[in-house]
Amino acid sequence: MGLPKNHHYVPAFYLNHWGKPEDESRYKEVQCFGFQDGKFIVSRKRTKSICSLEGLNLRESVQAAEVYKIEKFLADVDTKASEVHLKIIKAGPKSLSDEERSAYTSFLLSLKIRQPDAVKRMREYGDDFVVKELSDPSFLKEYRESTNNLDVPESPIDFMKQQIPDMIPNFGIDTMARIVSGENNSKFHNLFFNMIWFTKDFSVSSSIITCDNPHYSSEGLSHPKCIFAFPLTPTRFLFAVHSHEIRRKILKANSKYLADILNKTMAHQAFNRVIAQDEEHRELIKECFGKSRKPPLNLI
Repeated sequence: MGLPKNHHYVPAFYLNHWGKPEDESRYKEVQCFGFQDGKFIVSRKRTKSICSLEGLNLRESVQAAEVYKIEKFLADVDTKASEVHLKIIKAGPKSLSDEERSAYTSFLLSLKIRQPDAVKRMREYGDDFVVKELSDPSFLKEYRESTNNLDVPESPIDFMKQQIPDMIPNFGIDTMARIVSGENNSKFHNLFFNMIWFTKDFSVSSSIITCDNPHYSSEGLSHPKCIFAFPLTPTRFLFAVHSHEIRRKILKANSKYLADILNKTMAHQAFNRVIAQDEEHRELIKECFGKSRKPPLNLI
């Protein structure tokens, strides 16, 4: 079976939770909202065809077996996360092992940096970073001294292109994978891993929507009053905070008020698409879609 040409930046397993419960297909049909040429578009689509982009994570200038290396890595991240996601919904975050908690941390981080614009920036960063490092005067001097009388290119950049042709074009996207795994960003992993995780049920108040940029932080993660929020399903949110006092305030907060704030936040921070189970929040989405100013969580 061939690998998919379209690479999801928000995986189908996650989006499927906004499909109808009776829909047992691999890619469920969900309610989608967005703007196209200034017109508000409402449609139902299968999760296979949304929040994805052809060739998004392909590696360049490599052998065929290496082209899909990053996409395979992210697919593995999603597979592990899909099992943890269900466990959080059924039994709560306290039921997770350290390994499961770490796997879900990697998944949440991946959702931020595998966005098309973020991937583009990582590719550009990789090119610029490698060229800058290889062009540093002290490095050039060291290179020329160590390769004196050797039959090698005069420029270390040309040497790199000759000896390791895939390094420069793939440095950025390979770095993305190292960040997701925690190899290049252990501080974030450790910080989020050690926050207080809990869920809140909104089934009796209002249905929850999600989007193609689905997690929210009220502050930087290291801020003591940071509230991290992520919609798990149309009825449940995952929260992560640093104090039990903030946790208590969120759990005691009026569910209808909080659901309204969180839904507006999802619509505000959407890039191209908002996803829901139905059209209940059509007007809210139309009013808030894509606006940069997010409503504050007035809980603390």
